[in-house]
Amino acid sequence: MDALSRALGLIKPQTYISSGISAKTPWSIHISAYRGIKLNTIVEGSCLLKIDGDDTVHELKTGDCFLLTSGRPFILASDLQTPSMDFQDLLKKKDQGVIRVNGGGDYFCIGARFDFPSEATDFLFKNLPPLINIPQTSEQSSVLRFSLEQFIEEFRSDHQGRELVLEHLLQFMLVHTFRAYMNADPQRTGWLGALGDKNLSRALGLIQNDLKKNWKVEELAENLGMSRSTFALKFKDCLGFSPIDYARNLKMLVAQQKLIHSEDSIAQIAESLGYESESSFRLAFKRVTLVPPARFRRQ
Repeated sequence: MDALSRALGLIKPQTYISSGISAKTPWSIHISAYRGIKLNTIVEGSCLLKIDGDDTVHELKTGDCFLLTSGRPFILASDLQTPSMDFQDLLKKKDQGVIRVNGGGDYFCIGARFDFPSEATDFLFKNLPPLINIPQTSEQSSVLRFSLEQFIEEFRSDHQGRELVLEHLLQFMLVHTFRAYMNADPQRTGWLGALGDKNLSRALGLIQNDLKKNWKVEELAENLGMSRSTFALKFKDCLGFSPIDYARNLKMLVAQQKLIHSEDSIAQIAESLGYESESSFRLAFKRVTLVPPARFRRQ
């Protein structure tokens, strides 16, 4: 299994379909801090986006798909002079999944949120830019158009199975947005940047597909046909972790997911992740999470 599929399968993001926003100029909406990452697509019109803590004002247009990754508050608006309305207040007036501002009509977008475990967000997405925009004019956006058209049609319908279809389409769009970022920016860093690099992607795949193995840097480098020093430096420059730290952190992330979502005993989880004993797993788990596995499971 490829590294991206394996990782998303391990962390199991939850998909929450937020709402559509239909607005008539002038308008401005303030969205508070959020968990996970947000995927939005502009169906009609254009808007300005300003993320808290960033002076850059981004102009977004019809057909753009954009991913917000930082969790920081942001403003969507026709202009930045109009006083902002609070998104949570507007949600209370949502009608058939759509928020209308000034009666709507000039602008329409649909948003969703992918809620990853907080430890996964910190580990996998911390080096992503706060905004990943796939413009409608870009080569990468063409693959999204069919799913976007299907998504809009399904969003506006009342068909049986609507929620399930929307969830699967959103996950499809999320993966293709990740792919577009991986392929578009040669200077990309972080986990997605590593997935876009042939050698680093293979290294991640080796680690993720054999979590029981206690990998050594030289073993990974040999599998890739690279020298130990070149591989180790490239890996850390891109991800911010050494290969061994990455493998250990990934094991802890998987252990947390198993403790939450499975009925496996702590001994079984320890064995599945390659620990020689339950006690060595308990020590490693507490070193990373600051609590023993049993207490983590009860929380």
